[in-house]
Amino acid sequence: MDNWTDEQIKYLVAQWDTSIEVHYPQYLRMWREPVEHFRCLNEVWNLLDAVKVVEWDRYLVNDATVLDMGGGTGWLSAYLSNHEKIGKIHLLDSSQFFLEKMFPEIVKLMGGKQEKIIPVKGLFSPLLLADESLDMVVACSSLHHAENLESVLKEIHRVLKRTGKLLILNETPYSNYRYLSLTIKQFIIIIKNILLYRFKPVSTTISSSGCLYDPHLGDKCYPLWYWQKAIENSDFILSDIIKTPYFTNKKDTRGIKLTHFICDKR
Repeated sequence: MDNWTDEQIKYLVAQWDTSIEVHYPQYLRMWREPVEHFRCLNEVWNLLDAVKVVEWDRYLVNDATVLDMGGGTGWLSAYLSNHEKIGKIHLLDSSQFFLEKMFPEIVKLMGGKQEKIIPVKGLFSPLLLADESLDMVVACSSLHHAENLESVLKEIHRVLKRTGKLLILNETPYSNYRYLSLTIKQFIIIIKNILLYRFKPVSTTISSSGCLYDPHLGDKCYPLWYWQKAIENSDFILSDIIKTPYFTNKKDTRGIKLTHFICDKR
């Protein structure tokens, strides 16, 4: 019997890389060239600045084992590797290019401790880690890519120690009014496309709980109440919401500011 599964999985996990190349070539340099990516982290985006708002000493234990979930190029792992309380970081991402080509250079550029970081090519779920084996899970601008947010949160809950922490960083939760306005606009577009027989090979999808606004990259937006419900339904306690003073882009003057969710196991 021929087995296509392994090659099909490789193809699926590489789709994000391909999507950037095909659909957003104008952003290719910032996601393909380490020096340009590092420049963007410091001069274009506020992601790193927003992470520095977190009082890491409050949440870390000594010699902590951390999972950086959907860590991409590894910039957050590089930043955290310099913290004296962190002993080991599992850098999990589905992109082989990021882990093999970008991550080693980004660690050098950020002055991180690469010996603390273990790159892992994989998906959000299932996590191939033992129950209650981690002191902390950090997910920076990544959980909005999950196919099912609640199921991923439950898997994170399983691998965290009883006193472990989940930090969901740099998300942009919508207010209920803003989310309602978005869904109404998308419904109008959908109805117009149907009436005019406009063929769309991939489309935005919307529901009462979330909107897949970029089907090429799998980006979803959720209203704030949905984040809260998903966290609570996954047996976490939402102990704090940190609303940073930063937008995603340094040139932004309005929109949704980057937000962190601090979660404890119930």
